[in-house]
Amino acid sequence: MSFTVYLDESGITDPQICVVAGFAATSLCWSMFTEEWRGALSEYGVGEFHAQVFFGRDPKGHMVGEYKGWSQDKAGNFLKQLIGVLTTSNPTLAGTAINVVDFLALSAEQRRFLTGGSYHVRSGKLRGGATKTPFHVAMQNTTIQAAKFTPTSELADFVCDDQRQYCKYVIERFNIIKARNPQLPLGHITHADSKTTLPLQAADLACYLAFQFAKQRLRTGTMEPASPFLDLIGNENRFDYFDKPILQHLAKGMEA
Repeated sequence: MSFTVYLDESGITDPQICVVAGFAATSLCWSMFTEEWRGALSEYGVGEFHAQVFFGRDPKGHMVGEYKGWSQDKAGNFLKQLIGVLTTSNPTLAGTAINVVDFLALSAEQRRFLTGGSYHVRSGKLRGGATKTPFHVAMQNTTIQAAKFTPTSELADFVCDDQRQYCKYVIERFNIIKARNPQLPLGHITHADSKTTLPLQAADLACYLAFQFAKQRLRTGTMEPASPFLDLIGNENRFDYFDKPILQHLAKGMEA
C-alpha cells in the first residue's frame, strides 16, 4: 500500500507570510477521498476547486468565477461538504507557516544555515543556502513532518501542483532534504495537474486557509485558529507557525 503526500504553497513572494501545507495518506485513503471529493464537485457543478477563486469576491462582495451567483448559504454548505470529505477520508494535515519578516531579521549566516547552507572545509564558513527565501524552511519542515506519518516499511512519495515557475525549485529543495536526512523514509517527488489530481485541490484549500490564519495571527496576535481552518486541522493534524522565537531556536543548531 503506497503512501503519498500532496503539497501546495502560498505566499512564496509575499512579504509577510510563506506557507507550505498539504495532506498525507495511504492509497486506500486517497481512493476514498477522490471518489467523495469528485462527488461533491459534481453535486455543485464545480469543475475544479481553487480556493483563491472560491473565497474571492468582486467589488460588490459577490462571489466570482464559477461560483458567481451563489448565495452565502450555498457556498457555506459546499465548503462544509468538502471539509466533511476530508474528515471522513481522514488524511493527515502537515504544514508550516513562516513569518517572513522574522526570518529576514535573522543574520545572513543564520538564514544560510536554516535554508540548507553547508560548511566549506577550508574556510570553515557556511556557503550556499537561500538567505532571502523562507520557502526553503517551510518546505523542509513540512516534508519532515509528513515523512514521520509514513507507515513502517513504506516510503513517502510527494506530489506538488504543476506550477512551471516553481517546479524546478521545489524538486531541487526536496532532493537536498532527502540527501541530508537519509534516516527519513522519503521516496520520490513529482508534479501533477490539480484538475485531474484531486488531492492537490485539498492541499490548495489547506494552504489557503493556513495562509489566512497566519496573516490573522500576524495582525491580531491570536494563536487560536477559527473555522473553517479549525474544522480542517482537527486535533491530531500538525500545523507549525515559525516566528522569531522558534526561528532563533532553530538557528542555534549552527552553534552545535
